[in-house]
Amino acid sequence: MDRDMDLAIKIPADVILKEFECPVCFGTIKDACVTKCGHLFCKDCIDECLNRRHECPNCKHETTIEEVIRNFSLDTIIKILLQEREKAATEHYESMFNAAKIPEAHTLNPIETVFHTNMKESFVEFEKYFRDLKDRTERSKSKLRAQFSGEELEKNFKELDENLSKSIEMIVESFDKHMKSISLPPELLPVRIFLKAPKKNLTLDMHIPRTHTTKDLLDIIINYYISKGDPVQSLSNGNFVLHMALSDGDIIILDNGPIGKYSIIQGSTIYFDGEIVLKSDAPKECFTKNYVKGQGMKCNYYHCFTCNTNWICEPCSQACHQGHNTSIAIPSHVPTWACCYCVKKGLCRIPNKDKK
Repeated sequence: MDRDMDLAIKIPADVILKEFECPVCFGTIKDACVTKCGHLFCKDCIDECLNRRHECPNCKHETTIEEVIRNFSLDTIIKILLQEREKAATEHYESMFNAAKIPEAHTLNPIETVFHTNMKESFVEFEKYFRDLKDRTERSKSKLRAQFSGEELEKNFKELDENLSKSIEMIVESFDKHMKSISLPPELLPVRIFLKAPKKNLTLDMHIPRTHTTKDLLDIIINYYISKGDPVQSLSNGNFVLHMALSDGDIIILDNGPIGKYSIIQGSTIYFDGEIVLKSDAPKECFTKNYVKGQGMKCNYYHCFTCNTNWICEPCSQACHQGHNTSIAIPSHVPTWACCYCVKKGLCRIPNKDKK
């Protein structure tokens, strides 16, 4: 027999994990520790017990915290078992969901596909949640068995089972309300549109509520440019024009009411035809215009090879010498006067100290 052959042994994870229950908290052991008498506990549990009394909570054998040993190998085994149990549970619940087969003759349309996928994921998550509730109840019962017996134990068990049933009922009720609240007809769903401002070559692909108005659309544009660090300085009066998808050139100028009243089809385009002036669009000003002597103001100075001119401030190099062969000559210079030879030579075309 091949010694390296990986033999699969099918043992339910819960059966093994049952052996790794902490005798103190009755949960699966976390940060496993073993006492010198051989009993396993969670680290936090055994530390708390030994801080109160120097004896093993399981067999009362005398022991101290210093004598407790961490078992990292057991941590790894428990972690693997928990992962395998989670994987097996997911596969089990998915197989349960898939067992409700769709007739082969029926092909799911896109909406049904989305619904089916999301319901499958939701089903699996709820099944896991129910399992966790039941596991928690069983752990509580284990604790009760250690404290009570007879009629008192039965009474506590009954109370636990009733609480579990109530919890499940409340979950079902909440889920039912949630499903009813999200089961909207197509005309009430948020609409995906393309919001465009052609004069700025702007296209935003987004989902928006049908309660939005043109004011909300303006805010979207303004906030977009704020997020880009180039805020809007002014907006001229313009119209929002709806080009309806899947239509033969239907064009509607939107009023100030909610866009939902237009029964907008998903994938439609709304154009803003007004002027948008950004901070970056504002006219550049020569360094000399705002220069204040004695304040240590810095300027990057350029040389223009086309004009054969030195000491050109950065704004002038970009505006007055646009398209010229320029190169930075003196970076971060602190001049002692309002210096820019673009102004001195009469080449400056932007606001400067001589031309406001």
